Formats: sequence, C-alpha cells, structure tokens
Amino acid sequence: MRTFETAALLLLCLSCGGGDQHSKSHPKPEQGLAGEAGANGSAGAGDAVGGSSASSPDGGASGRPAESAGNAGEAGSPGEGGGAGEALLPDEPDNGTLSGSRLKAEWYDFGGTRVFADFYDTMLDAPCTPGPWSDGKIYCIPVSTATLGYTTNACAEAEMLGYFRFNAACQHPSPAYLVLAADSSPCGAASAHVYRLSATATALTQYYALQNGGCSGPYSTGYGNSDTFPVTGEVMPPELVEFTREAPTDPGRISRQYMVAADGARLAIAPHDSELDADCSLKTALADPSQGSCPPTDTRDVVFYTDMDCKQGVVSAPMACPKPALAREPVDRGCSQSGSNYYQVGDTIAKPASAWVGGTTACVASSVSSGNTVYALGDPVTVQQLSRAHDSIAGRNVQPIYFSDGKKRFLDQNLYDTAHETECQPYVLPDGTIVCVPFGASASAFYEETCTSFIHVGLVYFGLDRCNAPPPLPAFITSPYVAASGCSPGFEIDERGPQYTGKGYLKGGSDTCTIYTGLEPFHFFELGAVHPFSEFPTATLVRDK
Repeated sequence: MRTFETAALLLLCLSCGGGDQHSKSHPKPEQGLAGEAGANGSAGAGDAVGGSSASSPDGGASGRPAESAGNAGEAGSPGEGGGAGEALLPDEPDNGTLSGSRLKAEWYDFGGTRVFADFYDTMLDAPCTPGPWSDGKIYCIPVSTATLGYTTNACAEAEMLGYFRFNAACQHPSPAYLVLAADSSPCGAASAHVYRLSATATALTQYYALQNGGCSGPYSTGYGNSDTFPVTGEVMPPELVEFTREAPTDPGRISRQYMVAADGARLAIAPHDSELDADCSLKTALADPSQGSCPPTDTRDVVFYTDMDCKQGVVSAPMACPKPALAREPVDRGCSQSGSNYYQVGDTIAKPASAWVGGTTACVASSVSSGNTVYALGDPVTVQQLSRAHDSIAGRNVQPIYFSDGKKRFLDQNLYDTAHETECQPYVLPDGTIVCVPFGASASAFYEETCTSFIHVGLVYFGLDRCNAPPPLPAFITSPYVAASGCSPGFEIDERGPQYTGKGYLKGGSDTCTIYTGLEPFHFFELGAVHPFSEFPTATLVRDK
C-alpha cells in the first residue's frame, strides 16, 4: 500500500545548507499527521515536502483562508488576484507537473482537484519521488517500506535482507525495493543505495540489525505481522531517472521553479527569491491564514548570544558544512505570531568564551559546540510577503489553496474542505482509502492534578500571555488515543471541545506529582464528538498514461 509521500508541490531543498534547523524532511509513516497524532501513515507536510509549512508549533495553521484566491485577470488587491488593472500570470496546468516517457505522474483526485502523489517508474515498476543522492545529484528514488536487516550476527553485506512490518488485517503488498541512506551527516540526508528485493519472503523467524554501532539481535519475525525478503541485486544510479533544475523565469522577486527529468518529466520545487538569490519555502502566517510569506530555506536559527541579555546574536553551524547563506531570529521567542527577522551571515569570528541561549522568558548560560563554526550576523534582509486564499471552483467539495505575490500564484500543500470549512491534507489510510484529513491541532496525554489518571486534550499554540494575536481555532483535533482493531488507522478525528482550564501534570519518582512545564504557550481543549473518516472528502489514485 502506498502512503502519502508528497503533496501538491514537492519542495526539494536543492540549495539548502546542512543543518537548517527549521526545515523538515520527508515524514516517516510513524510520524503521523499533525504533529503528535502519531497516526500510522504518512502526511505530506512541512517545508521539504509540500511547498508550504504552517508556522504553528502544534501542527499548523488551521483557520479558514480568504474566500477566493481570484482568477487570472481579476483586479483588486494581491490577495484577490493582482493589483488594480494587473492580470495574474496564468497558473500552470497541474502546477507545472508533467509525465515523461518513463516516469508517469500519479495523482490523488478529489473530484477534479488533483494533488500530486508521486511518479511511477515504469521501468522499475514502482512509485518513486525525487530526492538527493550521495553524489550530489537528484534522482527519482523508489518509495520503500522496508528497513535493513541481516540473516546472521555478522551483519555482512552478502547477508542483507529487507525487513517489512505490516498489519495482517490490512492490504500489505510486499516491498520491491530497499533504500539505504548515506552515512549520517550534519549537513543533510541523502540516499546512497537502492536494492531489489525478492517477491518471496524468507522462512526466517529471526533477523539481525545494525544498532548502536554494532550488529544486534536476534529479533523475531515471520509471526503474522512481519517478514524478511532477500536482496537480489543493486540498482545503480545510472538506472534511475535524474532530475536537473530549470532556471526560474517568472517576473518579480519570487519565481515559480521546476526541475525536469531526462525523460521529460517535470515537477515544481521551491520558489526562488531573486533578491536573496535563494530558494524559499511558502509559509502560512500563524495568526492570519489569509497571509503568508516565503522565507529562505538555506537558513540557520540564531540560538546563541554573546551577552547575557541575549541582544548580540551569532550564528553557529557545523564545521563540516558549508557556510549558511542566511540567519533567522524570532522577534519574540515566547510569541511565534510575531514572526522572525532575517539576516545575511557575516564572517567567521572567534568562538565566544561565554555564550547564552535565548529562551521564551530568559537567557540561559550555555556554550557553543567545539565542532561548530561561529559567524557574525550580517545586514538584515526582507522576506517576500504573500496573500493566501482558496479557490471557489463550482461543483467541487475540495478546493486548492494558493499563495500570491500579486503577479502569480503558488500552490499550497494544503487543500480546503468546503463542507467542513477547514484546511485538510491527503492521507492514505491503512485500508487504502485516501481521505482529506483536517489539518490543525493534535491531542496529547497528561496526568491530572492527583497523578492517578490521564487527561487527553488538544494542544493549540497561543504563545505567552503577552501575545496579542491569538490564532484561529481549529475545528478538529486528531487523537491517537484509540483502541487499535483490525485495519484501523490508529487515530481518530474529534471535534474541538471547550477549553480545558486545568493543568497537565507529570508523575515523577516517589510518586511526586508536578506541573508539566513548557506548556505555557499552549491552550488545552477538550476532545469532542468523534467524526468518522467516511464523513470527509475521499480521492482516487490515478496515473497518467
């Protein structure tokens, strides 16, 4: 079964410096939906996958965007389709995505609103998504649900297996490929090997794995919920389809940007900011989802300061990685709605003898790692501001959402569910059903004040009391606190109930019961009525010819 690997716009950080502290990678199935929900599946979310990242720490912007993004040629404000008398450039059909002679685009089709899912490699007979390789190139890499295992405690290359865990009550086609990452690096992740797997599982009841620097095991397998598959050969990079970037050509500061494959396939990637000469990621404003921006991707957060008042910030990055292009510093660490300031990164400076880390309420003494280089903050730079709104295409219960600079539109990763008046993201349930699941808050569990029972509450980020821009409240909360049964998704969709005015508590040693700290920026909400998945829009998976 295919899980949702990409959303409407694949945003590859092709020019990112390693260690971008606020970018995200392709979500793993166990990471689930909306932050902490932990659902079994994969949602296309975040900077590195979908083309937009919500700025809310608890899972994203959840309010209702403006009623209509406007059509090309309409007059009005940038958020309504362009400046007065100015026509928007026409949208690229299917957001500029094209199939090639070998790679065929696959789509989640919500009654005419199509969301890019992946490419299907007709030569490898498998879905694939473009991703970085250890040689610095971009290839369409097969989607893999297998992890590495070995037949014996020698963990030798000749003994490699693909380990595959599944729910026996669900569809679970055997994995065809095993994809291995390059050696861990602070400068970013890349794939290094693709192996073919046999279609027939082994009869093994145990396997071994590389863990904690050695060969560990044995681990059980083959008892109705997992299997191992022999490796039959390696797929070399020349056998994969390579992608290269097209030069951005749109007028204005921000340009749509694409990469093209050797076979003619084409896919949208991150927009390019010509003023900063950097790729940027579409980002929704936390307090107002009808607004957004395009901050640069090759950015390091300002974490350390050379003074105890946290006024003189510096940039710290691993020595092994290239110098980051830009730096980001929150205006108010206790109030994410206040946004961030961006700076050029200056020259290398001596590592400070004393350093402090900025917190939400105070500066804390710390030290810079000996493995890091320290840079001065350079001149401030501005970030392109955008409007954001959903379309109103007649007869569709799912509408696309666009950002706009007043000259052109950029497709968001989120969709808009008109019946529930909420944003949503495609999600493949374990039974194969594709549902647009509401995008917003997630539930967490804490002890109540006596530490004898748990409370399950939805967390919504508001910021500290000094913040004066509360976010729009989500209509729904995803909760993983459900009993697993059969081919269930492992989470449910609940209405947002009234605000919970109690506190969350932590049970410590000797049965001590203390308030759970660090939750001050969040408001708690009770979980309301459960809404079945069948209530929400569903899609079909279609493939180009």
